[in-house]
Amino acid sequence: MSEARVVYVLEDKAYITCTECGKSKQIPVGKFKGARQTIKIRCSCKNEFLINLNFRKEIRKKVDIEGKYRKASLHHSNMEECCVVDLSFRGVRLKIQDTQHLKVDDELILHFILDDTRKTEVERKIRICNITGEGYVGAQFLDPEMDNFDKHIGFYLMG
Repeated sequence: MSEARVVYVLEDKAYITCTECGKSKQIPVGKFKGARQTIKIRCSCKNEFLINLNFRKEIRKKVDIEGKYRKASLHHSNMEECCVVDLSFRGVRLKIQDTQHLKVDDELILHFILDDTRKTEVERKIRICNITGEGYVGAQFLDPEMDNFDKHIGFYLMG
């Protein structure tokens, strides 16, 4: 059995992905809150693996995913390249080569493909919260129909 991986908890539920077959499921873990415990999981494919539960309020994952963005007011043919370097339920941190044409409160359409087994495509409307001199852009997701929770991003962050 391999080393335990960290699994993040949201609303006392852990979203677990089997290390062997890639099957995902949600399990209640509220009874483990406050205890630092390693838990053995057995998947329906008979694979067993260890997890450590992380009950942090906000999950943030460092990533290196190529993406494209455009200002929401521009045509979809005006996409520019970026790199998603940080991902959470509520937003992203991007590395953008040239940020001079961007400002705080600009709304963008961001498109990227998660590096999960399904190569899940994500396209979200975001609003820029901050821009640093090093080309990093912090932004929050705006899509109200997602109710601040995209299940694909959720499974990706929890997995």
